[in-house]
Amino acid sequence: MNSGPWGELYGQHQRVRLRDPKTVSQDVRGVLRKLVDLKVAEQNAMSLFTDRKNGPAARTWRFADSCNQRLNLKSIPYLKTVSLKVFVTLRRNESYISAFTVELAGEREDGSTLCIAADLQDDGGNPGADRAGTGACAHAALHCHVGPSRETQPVLRVPLPASGPAHVLECVLAQVVPGFEPAKWTDLFPPESRQSRVS
Repeated sequence: MNSGPWGELYGQHQRVRLRDPKTVSQDVRGVLRKLVDLKVAEQNAMSLFTDRKNGPAARTWRFADSCNQRLNLKSIPYLKTVSLKVFVTLRRNESYISAFTVELAGEREDGSTLCIAADLQDDGGNPGADRAGTGACAHAALHCHVGPSRETQPVLRVPLPASGPAHVLECVLAQVVPGFEPAKWTDLFPPESRQSRVS
């Protein structure tokens, strides 16, 4: 595969589909637990993330129908309303991530809307069937929309690094939820201790 980093990124996105799909629900619920701990989601957030069979070949994890498949968040600065949608479709006896979506939608205090939506393009369980648009740069298999809505023209698709549903969920939430950052600079690059500076 050539075409520089874009072809390489496409290959990495394909490998995301095979990453421990059976732990998807556990991983996503772990992220939801952090929202509960930060008091921006209700205590039942984890139990609302549930699954259902989609015909004989697929299983979808999403928020329950009782909450319109969205989780409302609260106390988010600058946003009057905000809700979260997470959709993950597994195929091949639940050993393959066919598609996923993480979408945060809200309304700002001035009435304008905000949408951050990350998608792993659905391939229906058929490798290569996710090649949408004109190519791997403009329409990467795993990409993120940021704007007033998904439909606002021009529709922008920013390529994302190869990450599973839970890590993409962390990335989306870190944009708006105070204190949520999962990869703090101080954790990644701790300051040198006084002893090491002396020696």
